[in-house]
Amino acid sequence: MRARAVRALLRKEWRQHAGAILILTVLVLASWSLGWLMFTRDARPVSPLQMVPGFVFVFAPAAAFVLGHRLVVAEYYGRTQRFLEALPIRRGTEALVKAAFGFGVLLGLTLLALGLTLALAASREPIDARYVAVACGRVAGYVFLLWAAVFLTSALGRLRYPLFLLAIILLMAVRSGTEVSVSEIGPLSLVDFRQVAITGAFPWRGFLATVAFGMGLIAVTVWLIRMREGFLMERLARKLSSREKVALSVFVAGALLLLGALEDRQRVAMPVAPEAFVMTRTLKAGSIEVSHLSDELAPAARDVLAFLAPRLERVAAALAEASPRVRLIHGGDVLPARPQLTAIYPGQGVIARFNLAAFAAGASDAHGERAMAEVLHHVVTGFAGSRVMSEPRHWLVDGFTLHVAALGEPAAQGAILQAALLARAAGRAQSLQDQLTGFHSLIEAVGEFPAAALAATGWRVLQERGGAPAVDAVARAAFHRRGTDDVRDYLVDRWQSKATLLSGTGLDWANFLAAWTTFLDTAPAAARIVGPQARLEVKADADGIDPVIVAGQLASPLGPDEICSVLHKLEPHYDVLAPPDALDEDRLLLQSDGRSFRQGLEGDYDRGERVFWAVECRTRATPWGHRLQVGRLAVP
Repeated sequence: MRARAVRALLRKEWRQHAGAILILTVLVLASWSLGWLMFTRDARPVSPLQMVPGFVFVFAPAAAFVLGHRLVVAEYYGRTQRFLEALPIRRGTEALVKAAFGFGVLLGLTLLALGLTLALAASREPIDARYVAVACGRVAGYVFLLWAAVFLTSALGRLRYPLFLLAIILLMAVRSGTEVSVSEIGPLSLVDFRQVAITGAFPWRGFLATVAFGMGLIAVTVWLIRMREGFLMERLARKLSSREKVALSVFVAGALLLLGALEDRQRVAMPVAPEAFVMTRTLKAGSIEVSHLSDELAPAARDVLAFLAPRLERVAAALAEASPRVRLIHGGDVLPARPQLTAIYPGQGVIARFNLAAFAAGASDAHGERAMAEVLHHVVTGFAGSRVMSEPRHWLVDGFTLHVAALGEPAAQGAILQAALLARAAGRAQSLQDQLTGFHSLIEAVGEFPAAALAATGWRVLQERGGAPAVDAVARAAFHRRGTDDVRDYLVDRWQSKATLLSGTGLDWANFLAAWTTFLDTAPAAARIVGPQARLEVKADADGIDPVIVAGQLASPLGPDEICSVLHKLEPHYDVLAPPDALDEDRLLLQSDGRSFRQGLEGDYDRGERVFWAVECRTRATPWGHRLQVGRLAVP
């Protein structure tokens, strides 16, 4: 009898809410498709599993709220639950059926999105049945507690809105007022896919604690429903009065003001010496400002100003915009070729700490031009948005800004050609087209400057074939539209083909690519240099003193001013392109023969974690850094 009653209740819920479930399913597919479109704008090495946390943190709570309203709130608002209470079944059975039905629907919707994402990720990274089981189990634990919480608050009727707002405010307070990461709190950590390693174990402790807490919430909900034969539920089902709405609004406003004050107290003002403002000298030309602190730097500041002004005008002309603001502030501790950049606000320019002294002295190895290219790069991306950093288009902005920075500088153009030929030689098995399409993989394999140099030679060929108008036409086609950083960027860029980029130049893409390849193949022999060579072996052992050890031997000893280093960083279980500034650098300590080395990486790497590593040498021939080998490994 009880099983028959349960089946009847389930059929009743399905007939009553099938339309809403169908709409939610369509919304799941639409939301997942939108997330997939946004994902395709990013780099190819990034895992599709990055879509999962955003989905379960946004769509799953919204779907749970809708289900809770239809299954619980609407029933008690309309008092239709009295018909269920009159049935010859044990009191509370209808509540448990609603809880099970809602959890099944919400879990099915979430696993639908997860399954589509895992299917997409399986074509890019190793995903086996065990990984699928672990991922589904983690998501199921999170969904169970989420539904239990929503089920309880839905049973509280008019109190659910204050409770939802209180939960959100508490999470915001924890995030802004403490050092605790919200994503590491309880059930939220279950869907933090950065913690899911292929070799990792299922988090049984966190999962069981989450399920136990969820069962406790459902038990409280059933107790409330049974209390005084549902009298409390009917009282709570009444709508909020005007006075209660005003009180709730005052509470929310006060809580937000309190959070704002808390964030203000968390901010720590950076100490600045009063004389820094008194002693600062600033040179201006148009929208450019160059600031320094001593008279000895004044000539270098004037050189930088004279160098940057025409190149910024060239970029502004390509963007069909007024020259953006650029302010450079001297920083003696800044690396010569890597200024510390910050956007003022999108489309309005940049501010940077810039090593003025190194600019005047480093023209022979293109330090100044590389630094200027970084500034111009920030100007373009600040205007055009992150869409220009998607992998198939990234070479355009890197090559354009480096090409403009090196205009009229023979020494810099020679260094760019040398680096470009090294990058081309590293991918000789690939066509030039494939190297451009996989530009992020090229950056990882050869380094940032050689990859950008290869892209810059394409703009150089374009300059030689069509002159400055051809360069401006292609740059305008690639960058002129202000980025929106949403799906509109994806749609517009999908419609723009390679032929569209060259439409204002009168050139054909195939002929342009052939001319570019010929330019690289017929480069002077003097421009072709051979970087250092080495035999490498990288091992990982979590039980050793150093979890990751790099050992090997260089083909020939290095000179006194030549160094080799290991660049490394912790990675999630999927491959991701790391900014150069995010890489830790350990200088290789060579043994007495000047060639052999065996060195542990200075990183806190633990079991199941993945490490990206790259061995890079800087020599007289390759002052920008030449990567000998790159790879990834998991600590067993």
